[in-house]
Amino acid sequence: MKIKCPGCSKALNVPDTAAGKIVQCSCGKKLRAPGGASVPTSAAKPGAAKPAAPKPAAPKPSAASPAVASGGFGGFDPEMFDELTESDLEPVAAVVKPGVAPKVQQSAAGGNALQEHSGGDSGGASKPSLPIPMIVIGILNGLVTLAFGFFCLVMFGLVAVAIPQLEEQPDAATTGVIGVALVIALMIPFAFSLLNTIACFVSKPICWYFLAFSYAFSVSSLLMTLIGSFSGEANLFLIGLASIRILVGGSILAYLNVKQPRRFFRVDMESLPKHLAPNIAGAAIGFGLGVVSLLQ
Repeated sequence: MKIKCPGCSKALNVPDTAAGKIVQCSCGKKLRAPGGASVPTSAAKPGAAKPAAPKPAAPKPSAASPAVASGGFGGFDPEMFDELTESDLEPVAAVVKPGVAPKVQQSAAGGNALQEHSGGDSGGASKPSLPIPMIVIGILNGLVTLAFGFFCLVMFGLVAVAIPQLEEQPDAATTGVIGVALVIALMIPFAFSLLNTIACFVSKPICWYFLAFSYAFSVSSLLMTLIGSFSGEANLFLIGLASIRILVGGSILAYLNVKQPRRFFRVDMESLPKHLAPNIAGAAIGFGLGVVSLLQ
């Protein structure tokens, strides 16, 4: 066979028996004759790098793959909860621990539930709502306040008009003093009624104490007024009006001392003497002033 030397481009006649062997040209270039079993290049050159192994072909996606991917979350099946029943959603029964009484476990579970509930409530303990009877009492006090305010304005206007006309009379000063005293006398119940109206809607312990004192004083003073009305000429209208006011005021005073309004005013945890103190103080002052007025 003939091969061409890559060094000098000379044609070399190589016998067939030399196929696959290294031959040398006359120019000194060594080359391998074609044919025969060739020695791997890696064996001939120990320092040569091994060829990289071919990468396996990626598996083609099956027909079911797009359906799984469309479900989302790594093949999560959203229809897995369709077969749940009501019994599956019931709370899990408490596990009985060996050596621990069931009641102790139940109380511990209840305590944990209360802790979770209180921990989740960022607003703390909820405030009690305003009782409907307190709304009615506040409206009644508001109406009484408007009535006293109207009478105060009327009396103040009459006194302001009458005093200049009475300046030439000898008893003008006395008449003016009497008029001013009547205005002041009407302003005192007006102020009490206004404070009662405001106190009915404010959830503070001081408001409950003021209401209890005010109604205890009012009922006791009305009782003394009713007793005094029988000592002279009986006026059936005044007696009936005083009786109605005593009945209404006594009912309101009794309601103020029950649990519901005391919880609203946040005095339900107070001790019994503190509950009785405003009632006794108001009644004592009302009876005392009534006795003084009867003795005069």
